[in-house]
Amino acid sequence: MAGLRHPALFLYNGSMATDRNAYLAKWRAKNRDKTRAANLRWYKKNRADILAKASAKSTERSEYHREYRARNRETQRVCHRAYYHSNRDKLQNQAAARGEPAAMRERVKKWRADNPGKHCEQSARREAAKINATPSWLTKVQIKEMRALYAEALLHGLHVDHIVPLRGRTVRGLHVPWNLQLLTPDENNRKSNRFETD
Repeated sequence: MAGLRHPALFLYNGSMATDRNAYLAKWRAKNRDKTRAANLRWYKKNRADILAKASAKSTERSEYHREYRARNRETQRVCHRAYYHSNRDKLQNQAAARGEPAAMRERVKKWRADNPGKHCEQSARREAAKINATPSWLTKVQIKEMRALYAEALLHGLHVDHIVPLRGRTVRGLHVPWNLQLLTPDENNRKSNRFETD
């Protein structure tokens, strides 16, 4: 009995290997925490080797590409030229956008003027993302709701406030539609970063 092993360990070739893989997949699905913990232990134990191998592989890849470019300089020149000719308009537009910051600024300014709600909501989402307050699972409909709320606030001279503040002293809220409300500037300034429990 001492040498007896789990039956799944004997399934190695042909359809038996498939059965073994299916069994292991089910086991991992049931035991996600154990699998994650085992993987983490293995990574911590082998971290130095993993990083050394990754660094060596990166150096090897860089050397290979350098040698390849040196050997195939003419071929690459022909390929780059062909790509440029087939994508000339796109590349020239990109170059124009990079080379003319003033024109780009004007386009951005015009877009902001045409889309004030979107611009305000995007700015708030960008700020919220800095402190990880915008969940990745927000739907497009929910983002549109927030944009509409910011547009309404601009139209009526109101502030969009987070009911549960993003950076409260005792609690932190999310940047989501159900955590937003419209307040007058005075009300928002009085409320500041406080929540009822603060």
